[in-house]
Amino acid sequence: MIHRVVTSAIVAVWQFYNTYSEFMRIKTHGNKNTSAFAGYGIWYSAFFGVIMLSLSIAAFTGAFK
Repeated sequence: MIHRVVTSAIVAVWQFYNTYSEFMRIKTHGNKNTSAFAGYGIWYSAFFGVIMLSLSIAAFTGAFK
């Protein structure tokens, strides 16, 4: 059970890190050639991180028994 908590927490942290780094890359290097859908990708990435963090907390509290 603990491996599920740790795995989902690691995926959530990794996802938040990727979201932040991509946001900073677009913020500093984005220009007219940057896709208009990049913002949707960043929001989806953050949303997926929230879902994974929620699953990690739920597994830690024993919601999946």
